[in-house]
This record gives sequence, structure tokens and C-alpha cells, in this order.
Amino acid sequence: MRIDILITADLGHLKAYRVSVDELSGKTHIQILADQVLPEGHKKLADIETDEPGRYSVRTGKIALGRPAGEQNTIELEIRKRLLCQLAREIESLLHREHSEGKRWGLAACSEVIPRLLEKLSPSTRERLVKTIPSDLTKLDKEEVLARFLG
Repeated sequence: MRIDILITADLGHLKAYRVSVDELSGKTHIQILADQVLPEGHKKLADIETDEPGRYSVRTGKIALGRPAGEQNTIELEIRKRLLCQLAREIESLLHREHSEGKRWGLAACSEVIPRLLEKLSPSTRERLVKTIPSDLTKLDKEEVLARFLG
């Protein structure tokens, strides 16, 4: 199975590699195409929203002041949704820049990210996807990434 582009991703980092085979020696070479950090993926919730008056529900006698305490979870979910959309846009853009019509690609991301990320990709991009690895490989060396995909 031939794979032309490898992409490793998590919710804060995206790496892409071009894979080529030397026709004379038959050796497979890997070259980095992109190494992008998504800044919003590395922010803490406290960096995004400060503890302003009224952020949390406070009871003073019979009167409740501020927002309900359960609203915190929706902020985290919204950030994850935005990061998934941003990752999908970056992948689509990268594959388009590489003139990837007909080129096959592989994706490595954690098991909870892959299905949600694939939902956000266009059908033409999804149909060229030939291999997925449910593991975060963004911190591995490029040779190790290649070995995981080819192994």
C-alpha cells in the first residue's frame, strides 16, 4: 500500500510528512511538510476566561448571583469543537497545497479524535485516506512515524 502524505495530529499540534520512494534503491524517504502548533489547544481554561464577578453561581441567602456553575463544561466542549474544525481546515488546506488529487494519505490521532475529525473532512479527502492509526504520534521522530505507518 502506497501512502504519499502522513499526518499526525492532536488537539493542539499538527505534523505532516511527504513520503517518497527512491526508484533506484527502493528506499522510502520521509520529509516534513508542516509542523503547526494550534495556540488555542495549549491554553488553559483560566487563560481564556478570567474569574470575573458573576462567573460562578454564588449563594447569598435566598438570592443566587452569577451564572450557573455547570456552564464551564460547555466552554470546554466548544473549544474542542473549534479545534477539530481548525484541524480539519488545516488538513484540507495542506492536502490541497500538495496537489493531492489522487495522492493517498494516512492519519494518526488519538482514538477519540479520529472519528470526529473525519466527520469534518470533505468526502473527496476522506476517500483518499488509506490508513488511520488510533494513537498520538505527534511527539515521535519522523522515522518512527514512518515505521508505524508501514509496519
